[in-house]
Amino acid sequence: LTLTKSLHVPRIGPAPDSWIYQVPRRDALEIEFDTSRNIHHGQGGGSLVVNTAGGNNGPHGYFAYGSKYDANTRAFAFDEGDDHISLTRTGAQGNFIHSVSVWVNSRDLNDGETILYFGNFTNTSTGQVAACQIFNDRVQSAFWDNTHDFAYTFVNNTWYHIVWTYNGDGSNGRRAYVNGIEITRTATSGSFVNDNLNLGGSGLALGGNVYNGAVDGELNGYISGFRLYNIALDQGDILKLYEMGRNGPVNYINMVDTSLAIGRHAPTASLDVEGKVKAGGSVTNFT
Repeated sequence: LTLTKSLHVPRIGPAPDSWIYQVPRRDALEIEFDTSRNIHHGQGGGSLVVNTAGGNNGPHGYFAYGSKYDANTRAFAFDEGDDHISLTRTGAQGNFIHSVSVWVNSRDLNDGETILYFGNFTNTSTGQVAACQIFNDRVQSAFWDNTHDFAYTFVNNTWYHIVWTYNGDGSNGRRAYVNGIEITRTATSGSFVNDNLNLGGSGLALGGNVYNGAVDGELNGYISGFRLYNIALDQGDILKLYEMGRNGPVNYINMVDTSLAIGRHAPTASLDVEGKVKAGGSVTNFT
């Protein structure tokens, strides 16, 4: 038996793994809350928030107070009132090199809102906690007591992709990015402005800061696609995260290793069109 034709079948559609597995540097993910799928359970009161980093091996998070997963928005919803998501980290302590990637939509940025707070929730001595915060005119990276501000003007009720990175240098090793673009550091403050991070606890709160059981700086809005890495991401990885979108494409066709002909029998290029194409109301002729 002699085969005279290739039996290679092109793939049409997404890869066997969903788009989320195209997220850059998955090997360095410590925590990932995938909001593209309704995989989280319940609302408040300790209901489970599934951590998809490392193949669903945890540690998982928990909804606290009125925080919940909103299936219509495909995001976590917070309305202040002590709402937050809590988790006990099992990752590195001390001078923890890290990146935080998240999509945020706030209803009210006038008083500043905490996106992430992690470290020792009962001791705020030098470098024991870190906070990622946003205000109407800036992004803030705050170690206790060592704060760096990065200028950016936000608009309420608008989605933004925000990334904080830290490479281990407390004085010059922090960066902030909005929608894939690095923004400028404009101010530093605090008694220990050049000190490194020195995490001494394993607490983590999303949507507010928690200290001795009290919640402050709560977010009034939505969080989507939260990721905590144990490396400082580079510009290329950050831009890819932004370009992938908040929850990935809802519907799409992905054609790999094949050619497509429209209006003719055999394609002579990856896309070969003959005839008329109407797009956005305009008709274009192809010959």
